[in-house]
Amino acid sequence: AELIRKGFPDPLTTGSRAQIGILLRNTSIHYPVVGAEWSSSLFFALVQEVVDCWSDEGLDEVKASECIQRYNSLAETIQRYNLAESIKAPPIIDGKIVCHTLNIRPGPHMGLIMDRIIHWQLENPDKDVGDCEAWLKEEGTKGTFGPLPPASRGVGEGSSKKKGR
Repeated sequence: AELIRKGFPDPLTTGSRAQIGILLRNTSIHYPVVGAEWSSSLFFALVQEVVDCWSDEGLDEVKASECIQRYNSLAETIQRYNLAESIKAPPIIDGKIVCHTLNIRPGPHMGLIMDRIIHWQLENPDKDVGDCEAWLKEEGTKGTFGPLPPASRGVGEGSSKKKGR
């Protein structure tokens, strides 16, 4: 619940499609394998905030109504952006394509690149694999991902052993 409350600036609905999608992809919020669904996490966060609207004098109805409206707006935004489905999608391109496109070797840097690809695809739901590869190449050329280990040979050019010996 705290992750949801801190994950967005106030009000909750000011995040971009990608910001909201990345937050919803967090396994503390949405991890169906263990039964954690984003809608349940959102409801739990709402309940915790509404509980904070109680005092010795009773419920601060204005504060509680504002809180409920913020969460309703966030749920509407999630639906409008079709994020309930988008957050389930794997990266639009896999690590092999990344290595081939950037002419690099795989390694620990791949996590950062794959995270950026997820962010890109959430921000660009109408784009395809070719668009993502073009974006990736451009970002690689700009140095967005920092220094990357070049492929020692062209990716897919076979093994390092010489043929015929």
